[in-house]
Order: sequence, then structure tokens, then C-alpha cells
Amino acid sequence: MSSYSKFTFDRSGQGLFYHGQIRLNASYTVDGSMRAAEKKFTVVYDCGTSKGIKGASQNLSKVVDRYHESADMANNRSIGLLAISHFDFDHVSHIPELLRYCKVENVMLPHIAEELRVVLLAKSISNSYEGDNSDNIEQGWNEELTRLFLDPIGYFSERGADQIIGVQGDDEPDDDNPNSDFPKDDKPFHLFKPHWDDSNITDGSERLHLRYVGDGKLQSSDEAHPPIYAVYSGSPAFRIQTNRSAWLFRPLNVQEKLPKSFYDEVKRVRMQHNNGWWTLLSTRTGINQLRDIYDLYIGKGRRNAHSLLLRHEPELRSSLTHNKIRCRNRKCKCMRYMECCEFHNYDCCNASATVLLGDLELDGNARAVIEKHRFLDYKTSVVLVPHHGAESDDIIWLDRKARDYDAYSVLVVSYGTNNTYGHPRFIFDGTMAHMRTFTAFANEDNEFRYGVIIHD
Repeated sequence: MSSYSKFTFDRSGQGLFYHGQIRLNASYTVDGSMRAAEKKFTVVYDCGTSKGIKGASQNLSKVVDRYHESADMANNRSIGLLAISHFDFDHVSHIPELLRYCKVENVMLPHIAEELRVVLLAKSISNSYEGDNSDNIEQGWNEELTRLFLDPIGYFSERGADQIIGVQGDDEPDDDNPNSDFPKDDKPFHLFKPHWDDSNITDGSERLHLRYVGDGKLQSSDEAHPPIYAVYSGSPAFRIQTNRSAWLFRPLNVQEKLPKSFYDEVKRVRMQHNNGWWTLLSTRTGINQLRDIYDLYIGKGRRNAHSLLLRHEPELRSSLTHNKIRCRNRKCKCMRYMECCEFHNYDCCNASATVLLGDLELDGNARAVIEKHRFLDYKTSVVLVPHHGAESDDIIWLDRKARDYDAYSVLVVSYGTNNTYGHPRFIFDGTMAHMRTFTAFANEDNEFRYGVIIHD
């Protein structure tokens, strides 16, 4: 008996909307007889697009509406896992619309200090109001998005989240280090104590629980706060499972530390505006002050160094198929048809992991952390090209890793056809002629779909 899980890089344009439905087989006993059941778990990674491209927001709104009307969501108004790669407008803009008609059970996000989230929010607001000379810009900006940036824990807990998982940088912050990414007065970590009901493994219950199963490091707890938020460093592993099959998730935050002076500057600006974030973010003056801090400390060279990466894969023998390439061997149904058919290497069918790289800058530090945790190992089949990691040398590095590991078969690029700044550059500069890895594109006009078949 096999189960088929399906995933889509949807038509978000300049941004990302990735979603999928994982199906796992289970068996249970009723009145002495064995019965089979298929359990479903819905995954979403980012949901946003650029406000600066004409028609992009309206286009994604239609895509989100279509997603809610799909068969995957028709009978299950719940998202099992929502992962946010980073707090940039074009990756979170439509999360309020996404959650308007459904709840979310588990949330993963990069654990970063409040000051950094506010600066990123100010940058997004500033970008959306370019050309508007009025000083008061409070009207017109999405209040729900502001809440999402300022208090993501409260925002998602109000929308039914059972647990919220924060992942901080690979290296633990050191309060004695003046260059620590987290100042001493940052809010304490909250320990989530899961209250799992293991009966779902053996009975006909439809719900699958996301469980922490090891790796990474759980940070210290603060029992005075609601036990909903758990923070991990490293690359923790989480699993959904039945008594017949399982699916593994591994997040990773390749995080670059900011100096203490960054936090001091943000606090100084906040005090000038009566110590209130909402007041600070309601005027052009406050937005510009925070935007200046962004340009000084983050700018072009440090963009999205806090992107949350996500790797997910089945834990049983599986094969992967999509609408571009299908193996000639009907029993195999594998993308890697060259190895399967010409060399009869059917072990390649077990390469069905997906790696989502958010908007990461693929610099030397990021590459080292990715290598350390083997995020692009031989079992990987689909890799999302990060927007800011789409320079030519980054693409060549990804392509070379595919050859080194004899691994992934598809690089997926999500981009806006109407962007005016030539992203992704490697499409136009001749780099693709030197690549061996198949490249697929998701934009306003095309989505990329693929599936994973689990053989249990």
C-alpha cells in the first residue's frame, strides 16, 4: 500500500507561497477487525508577494482564495504546520488572508529580537509608501501585519496555534559577548510542554501531531509565561507519524549576529517617540529613522541572514514525481530516470527530500552551516533557490552540490515576471548553460507541482 503526498510552489510572483498535503497510512482495530486509514497533514512555507509590483497582491489574493476552495482544504480548515522563513513583506504579506478561514496548529519561525523585527517592518512600510510624501502613514498599512511583526507569539496563539517553535542561530547567543544577537533584556524564552495524546497512532483519529524527536537544543524555560513558545538552537528534528509511516521536519536558522550598537540605536529612536512601537511606526519620521538603521547595520550585504530553512522528507522508502519528468519505469515513478533506467540504480528512488532555503544569502558562513547539518545531502530531490542567493556563483555552488552528492534533480526559482531589477540574474547572464541540474520556475503565470510516493 502506498500513499501520495503533493506539494506546490504556487503563483505568488515576487515572493513565495509553498504548500503541500502530506498523507500517511495508518491501521487501527475496531471490534477485533483491522482497518486502514489515511491521515493528512497540511504544510505551508511563507505566503507573500511584493507590494511594489503592479497586480502582484491581487494575484496572490486570488491564489489564496483558490487554495481555500481546493479539495485539500475543503474538509479540513486547519494548517498542520505554517513555517515563516523570515520577516520580509514579500514572504508574509498574505498570511492574514491565509488564516482568515482556517486555524493553524503549529508555527515555525526564526527567533530574532524584537528590535530586529521592528526594523524589518519599518523597511517594509517604507518600501510600500515610496513616493508618498505625507507624514502620517498610519492609514492604509495592514494592522494585522504590524501585529504579526511586533508580537508573532500573540498573533498566532490567538489564531489557535497549539505550539510555536522559534529557531535561533546555529551558534548560541552569549550574554557576556557585546556582539551577541540578543541583548540581555530580551524577553525570556518560554518552554512549551507538549501534551500529546498517543492514541492517534493506533486509532482512526484524523489528527497528526508534530512532535519534537531530538537534535538541536531546547533553551531555558520561563514558567511565568504561557507554555506555548519553545526556542531551539541548532537543527532540531520534528516528526508526524502513524503506526505505519512517518514524515520528518528539520528547521535551521543561519543567523548572523548584530552588534550591541544596533539595539542601542533602535532603543534610542523608540524613546524619542514616547517609548511606543505603534507611535514610532505611524509617522514618516519614525519610519525613516528605523530605515536608516536598517541601511547602516543590515543593508545589501546582510539581507535575510536570519532566514529559517526547512528540510522535510518521508522516513520510509519513497519516490518523487512531477509534471516535467517521469521515469520510464512505471513501477519506479522516479524523477531520476537516467540512473534508474540506464544503470538500474533503483536506490535513487529514495531521494525525495525537499529543502526550502527562504531568502538566504548563500555566503561563506551560510554555506558552512548548511554543510555542517547536511541539509543538501544525497537524499535531496527538490531545492528552493533563495531570492538573495540567486546570484550566479550561488547557483553554481548549488549545482555543484547536486553533482557532489549525486543528489537533487530540481532547483525551483520563485520570481516575479514583472520585477524591474533583473531577478534572478543567472537566467539572463548565461549561467544556466553551465548547469546540469534541471531548473523549474514559479511566477505569476506558472506554478510548479510535484509529489512524493511512500511505499510502506
